[in-house]
Amino acid sequence: MFGRITSLIGKIIRALALIALGVGVIVGIFVGVQRGFLNQSKHPIFSRPDPASILPQVVQDAEVSEQEYLFNATSADRVELGMLINSLSKQIAPWWFDVFITTEEGALTERYVVYDEQNNHILELEPECGDSGVCRIDRIAIYSQQFVTQKGVGIGSTYAKLRSAYNIKSIRYINAGFYIEMSDGVVYVIPGEYGGEFAEGDEVPLDHLPGEALIQRIILQ
Repeated sequence: MFGRITSLIGKIIRALALIALGVGVIVGIFVGVQRGFLNQSKHPIFSRPDPASILPQVVQDAEVSEQEYLFNATSADRVELGMLINSLSKQIAPWWFDVFITTEEGALTERYVVYDEQNNHILELEPECGDSGVCRIDRIAIYSQQFVTQKGVGIGSTYAKLRSAYNIKSIRYINAGFYIEMSDGVVYVIPGEYGGEFAEGDEVPLDHLPGEALIQRIILQ
């Protein structure tokens, strides 16, 4: 009788151990997804923090020592709106990317974070997938001062320089920042540190921002 009880206790302990192991695996996968990205490049998984929490340091009209890249309303150098996601690796080489998966209002959202040869965070891409499952680039966010327009406007340029070079369609206060939409659809973002009692989505007068305010991010969509 004692032997049977001992055997039964052993089986129960092994079963509990297997359950604990399974729970650990599930939790590990969940934490991995929450932390960041499923790697689509040669770089190790979980090699980097989510760059959304690390904004680049912006220097006013800095002279960029590295190569400069042109952008316009539909492309940032070799990356174009409408480009097929499954051809991204080939199109942007030797740049590379990681895929970050985050949850927003209960839905999973993918962001393709692009790095240059020096592993600098330069772009973020958001895809849109059709009913057929084909995914294309729907939005490009620029984070590097290497990207400039033909008139030399980019991250680190002043609001005064932007306003003198291009026609501003509107400015809205969104996500604690000033989103400046141009007539060609390009959006320049300036941090919301320049006062004013604005609610989310409010239109902002063109003269509200000081000329020395610096552009921190650029969006093509």
